[in-house]
Amino acid sequence: EARIAPSAAATALKLVYTSDEALYKLTLATGSMTSRGLNWQFQLPEQGSGTHTVIVPLSGFKASLHGRDMPGHTLEAAELTSIGLNSSVFDMHGQAIAGRQGGAFAITLHSLEWVEA
Repeated sequence: EARIAPSAAATALKLVYTSDEALYKLTLATGSMTSRGLNWQFQLPEQGSGTHTVIVPLSGFKASLHGRDMPGHTLEAAELTSIGLNSSVFDMHGQAIAGRQGGAFAITLHSLEWVEA
């Protein structure tokens, strides 16, 4: 089972990406193919279309399981097994966002790295 944990000094992820105006979330997971762990979500700032650089502190991620908030959990970076980006019509609490509809979207990830924040 692969781990994607940062060095001890890293406290954030730095993303450089080009996107349209859709809503995107950065997700981290602690599960595997055989055991379901928590997902951790961070909604990227809505900045319009273009190229963006965002530093996301690990403390900014919110725990969820099957789309439901899981308060009281602490993200343990050493347990991370995957990183993902997704486009969403739901907010960080699983509620539909007024005016957002599914459909085509475009995002290009240029770089992703662990950094000290």
